[in-house]
Order: sequence, then structure tokens, then C-alpha cells
Amino acid sequence: SGLSRLASSGLHEEDVHFGTHLEVWGSWFDRESQAWGYACCRGLKRKRPLCPKNLPAGAAAEDAEEDELEVRVSQRMADFLERC
Repeated sequence: SGLSRLASSGLHEEDVHFGTHLEVWGSWFDRESQAWGYACCRGLKRKRPLCPKNLPAGAAAEDAEEDELEVRVSQRMADFLERC
């Protein structure tokens, strides 16, 4: 076919959603602070697991800063959750 396949990165998993974020890290760039972040909430903290725009039922915005739970979600699951 003549098409070559790119090798996957051993350093980073692609299309993996962190915590409750519906977008991946690096999906948004803040020009003012010159930093990458999440497009779903425009958050710049990479390890912040709870997206302020998509908090679980009963969770307060203040709790999102202190929670250290790491949850990884596949693109397929993120698409499913976004439709719910």
C-alpha cells in the first residue's frame, strides 16, 4: 500500500483522559501564560483530576483541588461519558 505507520510513543499515552476531564491534556493553549491545559475547563494544572466543568454528583469545586485520585479513561469511554 505504500503507507507507513508511525511508531507509538513509549513516553506518553495518546487520547487518554485524566480524571473527569473530557479533553486531553494539551488540547488548549493559554497564550497569556504560555502554557498548555485542558480545553474542557481551560485548566492549566496537569495533575488536577477533577474537571470543574464536569464534577461528579456531590463534589464541591473546592474538593477538586485537594483530591489526588488518578483516573485514566480511554477515548471511547470519554465519548460515551460525554453523551450521557
